[in-house]
Amino acid sequence: RAAVAGQGLALVRDIYVDDDLRSQRLVKALTVNWPLQFAYYAVATAEATQKPAVRRFRDWLVEEARQVV
Repeated sequence: RAAVAGQGLALVRDIYVDDDLRSQRLVKALTVNWPLQFAYYAVATAEATQKPAVRRFRDWLVEEARQVV
């Protein structure tokens, strides 16, 4: 709900955001696919993905994922 309200980025399971992604209320903030048993998405509104704090968090998350994968 916070991501839909434009408050930033959320890391959530795919089943919780399928409708929001289809309706474009939320967009995928990352293009990195992690080899996990269950899909997780980092999502935010299109506007929130342009906020510097959200971009910094997204960049940090990508670096963390690269170290694990």
